[in-house]
Amino acid sequence: MKTMRINIAAVLLLLLPVSLSPQETESLQSVYIKTGKYFEVLNDLNRVIALNPHDASLYVRRAGIYNDLGEYGKASHDADYALQLKPDYPDALVIRGAIYCNTGNYEESLECFGKAIRIDPRNHTYYLGRSVVHERMKNYREAADDLTNALELDSQNKSLYESRALLYIKLGEYHAALNDFTECLKIDPEDMAMHKQLATVYYLLAEKTEDAVLKEEYIQKALEEFIIVERLENL
Repeated sequence: MKTMRINIAAVLLLLLPVSLSPQETESLQSVYIKTGKYFEVLNDLNRVIALNPHDASLYVRRAGIYNDLGEYGKASHDADYALQLKPDYPDALVIRGAIYCNTGNYEESLECFGKAIRIDPRNHTYYLGRSVVHERMKNYREAADDLTNALELDSQNKSLYESRALLYIKLGEYHAALNDFTECLKIDPEDMAMHKQLATVYYLLAEKTEDAVLKEEYIQKALEEFIIVERLENL
């Protein structure tokens, strides 16, 4: 599984409530989501913060952008200030945890995500964030367990199944990985990348088994997946 950097600004821009007019909210979200122009978003946020200096969610939004830009000092300042304004604010704890993770302070990051989850155990993105921290620490079992918790709250999230499947591969649990990649294809049957992943796992199973019949079966299934990939490439 590729090492992940916790990029949180886009999620926060979409999910957090904020005391803005519809026009201002649309400006903040669309500029980031459609063009990724951080500095324009920062200018908007700075202007709105000047008008709403006690709105903790605005500082969390800005902290998320600073985090994504790698300006962790500024991100930490905004996250901490949001927690001063609104103690035990789970979204502020999450961005603080993301900053800790991205600066290599994993234990502190786990503490922040854990506290956010205790406050709001129904938010699947919090489990996803903590899973990334566990993955960084090579705690693959704990990372997979957090994704399981996230999937219980968002059972149609394809990226969660894919991420858990990749963790299962690291754990050597290939059948579990197959199941998760299959779930991805139930959601999107023509996802070429998932068909490639299935083929890879079938080959891993073929290498692992000493049963000649099973080995041949796994190789055949892998070839079938590559045929599907070729068909999709030619559409």
